[in-house]
Amino acid sequence: MWPFRNRQTESRAADIDVGALFSQFYAFGASTYSWQVSPAVLASTLSTPGGLGALIVESRRLSRISPLLVAYQRCMIGGVLTGEPERPTFPEGVPEKVAEAAADLWVERCNPETERELLRRLIVDGELLIIPDGTVIPADGFEPVLTGPEWGSQVVGYRIGKSASQRRDVWYLGDRHDGEERAVPWIGPALPYATALANIRIAAGHGLGAMAKITAVITNTTPDRIAAAPAGRSGVIAQPDRDNPAGAEPITSTGIGSVPYLRMNEAIARIQAGPDETARKYEAELAADAAAALNLPLAELRSDYSTGSFSNLRMAWQDADREYARRRLWWHRAYRLPKWLAMVSDAFADGGLPRMNRDTLAMLRRPSWPGPKREPPQPESEAKALAALVKAGVLTPEQAVALLQGDELPAAAPAPNDGGDSQ
Repeated sequence: MWPFRNRQTESRAADIDVGALFSQFYAFGASTYSWQVSPAVLASTLSTPGGLGALIVESRRLSRISPLLVAYQRCMIGGVLTGEPERPTFPEGVPEKVAEAAADLWVERCNPETERELLRRLIVDGELLIIPDGTVIPADGFEPVLTGPEWGSQVVGYRIGKSASQRRDVWYLGDRHDGEERAVPWIGPALPYATALANIRIAAGHGLGAMAKITAVITNTTPDRIAAAPAGRSGVIAQPDRDNPAGAEPITSTGIGSVPYLRMNEAIARIQAGPDETARKYEAELAADAAAALNLPLAELRSDYSTGSFSNLRMAWQDADREYARRRLWWHRAYRLPKWLAMVSDAFADGGLPRMNRDTLAMLRRPSWPGPKREPPQPESEAKALAALVKAGVLTPEQAVALLQGDELPAAAPAPNDGGDSQ
C-alpha cells in the first residue's frame, strides 16, 4: 500500500495499491505483476541461431501492441502487395494472345487474402510450411531435421507437430540465412528496442496515468487562503468535515469515473505523472534504433512529416521505396514464382493455355509483377524538380512523366545521327 494522502491537507482520494492497479489494467492475478519482458533476453535469443522459441512468442505479442511494429506491418504489406489480383507481365516476344491467357490464369487462381496472411506470418514469425493439401504450418508447429557437420549443417526435412517422422514433400517459405536452420522474423532485429520502448510507454502511459486520474486533491480556487464566503474553506483543515454529503461516509476507494462532491470555490487537481524530458529523449533514441533495425525511416513508420525540409522528406521516401522494392522482389522470387511455375506446368499439360513453342514457354516462365505504385511526397514540388531536370536536359519529358506516376523509367530515344564519325 502506497499512501498518497497527506494528513495535514484535505484530500478525498483513497490510498493506492500500485500492484493491484497494474493487475486491474493488465488482468493479471493478484500474486504477480511481472508483465514486462527484458530486452536483453530477446537480444540473446536473436544472437543464438535456431533458438527462436521465446522470440516467436514475444514477436507475436509485440506485433499487436507496439505502434512501430504495427506500423511496419501496415507499411510493408502495402508496399509489397496491391490488395487485388495483380496481372503479371512477360518479356517481349510472348504473343499477346498467350500473355493474355497466362495473365488470366494467374488472376483466376490468385487469392490476395491468402498472400496477405502468408506475408504477415513471415513478418511476425519469419517462416512457415505449406503442405501439399494447402495447410499452413506456423513457425512453432514444426522443427527442421539437420544433417552434416555443425559448421555446415543442412536441412533435409521437417517434423510437424509431435510426429517422429520427417516430411520432405513440404514447401518451406522463409528468409533463412545460409548455414542456419531457422529464419528470423522480419521484425526480429527491432524487438529488443521495441520491447524497451513498450515497457516504458505502457508503464508510464497507463500506470502513472491511472494514478493521475484516481489520485485527486480538492483545492480552493479563491485568491485568498481563507475565503470570505461562507462556503469557502482553506486548503488546510484540522478534522474532516462530516456535515456535507461527501463526508457523510469515509471514502475507501475512488475508481475511474467517480464524481466527488464539490463546494463553491473548490476544484479537482490531479497529480502530473508521466515521462520527463530525459525519458522522452531516451524514448526517441529507442524509436530511432527500432526504425534503423527495420530499415525504414522513422518518419515513414510514424507518418509524421511535420519536421524536415522537402529534400529530407524525399530522401526518406526514396529509402522506404528501395526497401519495399527489395522485399517485394524477394516475395516474388520466394512465393509467386514457384507457384507460377507449378501453375504453368499444370495448365500447359492440361491444355489450358494456347499452343506455343519452346522459346515462348521459356519466356512465359519469367514473369514480373510491377507491384503497388506509391505517390511521391508533395507532388507539386516533385513536378517542379522534374521540370528543372527536363529543362537541364537530364531527363526527357516522357521519363519525367513516368517518374512522377511511379512507372518504370522508359529508355531515352537515341540521339539523331549528325553524320560525324563516332569516337
